[in-house]
Amino acid sequence: WSSPKSNIRKLEDATNDPRKKHLVLYDMWHDDVVEEILLLFRRYRDRCWISIEFRGCQEKHINAVLECALKMDIVHTIAFSLTNDRYDPTRQCHNSTFDIISRSMNNNQRLECLIFHSRPIHFIRYESLKHLNIKRLHFLEGILLHPQEISELAAGLKENHSLVSFSFLGGTQVSDKNNIARVGTSIGDITAGLFTVIGIQAALFNRTISKKGSY
Repeated sequence: WSSPKSNIRKLEDATNDPRKKHLVLYDMWHDDVVEEILLLFRRYRDRCWISIEFRGCQEKHINAVLECALKMDIVHTIAFSLTNDRYDPTRQCHNSTFDIISRSMNNNQRLECLIFHSRPIHFIRYESLKHLNIKRLHFLEGILLHPQEISELAAGLKENHSLVSFSFLGGTQVSDKNNIARVGTSIGDITAGLFTVIGIQAALFNRTISKKGSY
């Protein structure tokens, strides 16, 4: 976004191209750029995205775009790839990203999945998880959690009755600044392999009965 006007034009071109399905917002440092993005969302209110990903953006800009996209119901998956701040309970935010997502989802039918490549400070109010009406929540490699966060995260998840899938993928770590341990195994590859085998077995079983192949 070092050249905001040219990037806004590129975004509008992508909005008009149905082949473009994934939107990545990187380093939105200007308030006027964010306003232009929101104007484009409203101008093309019937344009939906498979995913919107935030990389290196300021918190206020993320929250503005996030709230607008959710209220307009134009995105299926939201991903966060940002800086990984240290855990500090004294800096908990009562207007966290989880809170914003929760209150912006009235009448929202599309958002199904949240993916976190990091844990910025404004994600740490885990009690807000119980209000999230989503199906899938995934923490990917690069997350560094404090042991105290595990219990807070577990409590929030326990109260959430809409989640179908939750996972730590690719070696999420737990650290108390002195010791670091991985959370479980890298279950992403294991799960993908398991689903592949189940699919192959189901296809072979179907072929045995129907005498027809599958694709």
